[in-house]
Amino acid sequence: MATPGLNPRTPGRSVSRGVPAASSAALLIVSGIAACGGGASPASGGTSALPLSSCVVQSVAATCGSLSVPENPGLPAGRHIGIRVVVVPASGPHRAADPLFYFAGGPGGAASDSVQWASKAFRVFNESHDLVFVDQRGTGGSNAMNCPQLIKVNEPQLGTIPSAADEVVAAKACLAATARAGDPRMYTTPIFTDDVDRVRVALGYQSIDIYGGSYGVSSGLTYIQRHGAHVRAALLDSGSLLDVRLWQLSPASENGALQSLLDRCAADTSCHGAYPWIRSELTDILNRLTASPVSFSVTDPRSNATIPVTVTTLGFVSVLNNFLDTVQDQAQVPALIFTAYLQQWAYLAQQLLRSAPTTNPTDTLVAAQTIKCSDAWAQMDPAAVRTAGGASIFTASAVESAVLSQAFCSAWPEAVGASGPVRSTVPIVFLNGTADPDDPPANVAGATTTMPNSLSVPVPGYGHGQLSQDTSGCLTREAITFLERGIPSTPADWPCAANPPFPRFSMG
Repeated sequence: MATPGLNPRTPGRSVSRGVPAASSAALLIVSGIAACGGGASPASGGTSALPLSSCVVQSVAATCGSLSVPENPGLPAGRHIGIRVVVVPASGPHRAADPLFYFAGGPGGAASDSVQWASKAFRVFNESHDLVFVDQRGTGGSNAMNCPQLIKVNEPQLGTIPSAADEVVAAKACLAATARAGDPRMYTTPIFTDDVDRVRVALGYQSIDIYGGSYGVSSGLTYIQRHGAHVRAALLDSGSLLDVRLWQLSPASENGALQSLLDRCAADTSCHGAYPWIRSELTDILNRLTASPVSFSVTDPRSNATIPVTVTTLGFVSVLNNFLDTVQDQAQVPALIFTAYLQQWAYLAQQLLRSAPTTNPTDTLVAAQTIKCSDAWAQMDPAAVRTAGGASIFTASAVESAVLSQAFCSAWPEAVGASGPVRSTVPIVFLNGTADPDDPPANVAGATTTMPNSLSVPVPGYGHGQLSQDTSGCLTREAITFLERGIPSTPADWPCAANPPFPRFSMG
């Protein structure tokens, strides 16, 4: 989707928040690798506590504003920060009272970065409903605090994996670099959702609808937990319940995604014909790398620089993990495994480098680090990861990630994150792909215990981000119908989820 891809420190790709693979050093280890002003309330047409003025965001006509809020809610007279707000007004003649608030993925995504995607996906809904985007405090146009030192401290060098001590150094460097910019303890999920409610009040909306993707499910649930009386309906795409430690469960989730796509390959005539022994070839690759990692040099196609590369077992597993998020990425996996089986490592590295971003502006956001160290879903205990992962090929990488995460968070200021059950009668639909390496349907099992009007809709074989993977638009149409009706949903309302389209597997 539209949220920028995030590196292993700020977990996730696309809207994903995938488990932080034993730092980027564990994979193919590559060294070196609108103006605002006065206006009216969109809800009432009258004077608003949050003046808006015309702007263009990602080529979309909108109105923009900034709401001043206390950085520390307990000190209302203290330092204030601006929260960026973008509203795409309803395009038709009849505006419904309930807007759709977009909760971005990440953590670290700014909602305004998804204006174009959401405006297209929810175009029909936008004919009668405003779309509202609130940049989370610490991201985008809401006092973003970035730590370039993290990139330098954790830059992989010739195959070395950062140690726990490196992580502590990185945390301290980040805190020192941003000490004057803000208090990291105040950039949490709960405080952000309180900002969202301030925006709701300032714009004059009595109730809102919610769309959240990935981490946006976590923040959306937190909003419902704290301000549920003002929520009419919520569509939550590819997320987990607040107390489900999804990264701790990641080895099993990732293994499930891998086996699902290999099963699809075996059932596909073309894929099975091209790669009939793909599972045994994967086993052979891992055995060979365990016995002897592969080292070589490759030319970076983006810079023409010669880069030393070391491929380890953990490294190759991390590469596989990078391709598990969506069915579009999964379609490349059989060819990737076969290329590695043929030991065409230089070619494989060049292809990965060609698609890799040169920079990642969200990978060192203070807000993302605070959320990772405070939200219950993000917590990882190395022993629990090892036990839960069992024989999964992804277990070792996740254990290493847990060790590094604990070290980093030990040096980070403590904050109160999102946790606990969400008790609500709001109509909620959870969309989860059965091959999601981060947030499979099991991670929302039992939601009806405290959210009796919720419904879990599993999408067979899909990965992370259901609406963006479905190129037919069928799921989006069903989602809009649910939001338009605003009443509890049933499985019969989601026939598209039972048989979603898949892209063809790559033949190399």
